[in-house]
Amino acid sequence: MNYLITGSSGFLGKSLSKFLENSGHIVFKTHREINNDVLLKFDLLNRDEPIVNNLKSNIDCVVHCAHSKQKLKYQSNLIDNYKGSEKIFKFSKKNNAKLIYISTISCFEGCISNYGRIKMHIEKLSKSYNANILRPGLIYSKQIKENSMFNSLEKIIKKNYFIPVINNGNQIQYMCELETLNKLILQISLSKRTYNTLTVANEKPLFFKDLVKKIARYNSKKIKLLNFPFPIMFYFLKFLEFFKINLKTNSDSLLSLINQKKNVKISNFEDLDIFFPEF
Repeated sequence: MNYLITGSSGFLGKSLSKFLENSGHIVFKTHREINNDVLLKFDLLNRDEPIVNNLKSNIDCVVHCAHSKQKLKYQSNLIDNYKGSEKIFKFSKKNNAKLIYISTISCFEGCISNYGRIKMHIEKLSKSYNANILRPGLIYSKQIKENSMFNSLEKIIKKNYFIPVINNGNQIQYMCELETLNKLILQISLSKRTYNTLTVANEKPLFFKDLVKKIARYNSKKIKLLNFPFPIMFYFLKFLEFFKINLKTNSDSLLSLINQKKNVKISNFEDLDIFFPEF
């Protein structure tokens, strides 16, 4: 099959592209800039240019992983991602390709983070294009050490003895193994079914504090958790953002961590012979 992957330089997009190629499929990867690995240019922020140039092959499946966080203001970020995604969805429909949209477990009715709210708008749009919508939990890999939220957390734990947690670290996390997610995406792309909205993770939840402790034990690192009230950490991050001091996290990610959906129902993939392992 021929796949078109957006966000191909991201943690999921890069891994998925390699997995599909190793499985014998042809993968067309898009990025904001052309390089030796990415031959197709597409930028969510530049909606006037064509998605691809000189693409002569048929596309059987489009996997939309790209998401821009370049603009902090909600409305500007919403417009960029919504309009850019709409262009991808129209391309998919024009090519009669199966569409898989990668959303997030932070996306649900009533979410307050900008990231979750924007994903919610795009999910609603994608449904009109018959998309298969996946909401992964916290994506991790014990094999791939590249830029991701999980690996950023692991680096912080490796480098520090005192690890800050918010409100005693009692936030629930659902873990989604990257390698199993790649297999699931392949199976969905090959299936004749449309899988609507799926929450993708291992069904056993972890408290954030326990996740931190597990990562520390895995790396043979001694740590001590340092508790911070939410307002102090939130406005500290806002202060850094105001002065454009770049960190691995931001105030909106903190909102996603604190404001979580209760009674999360994890989807079952026994029909596809896919089982997400416990972290």
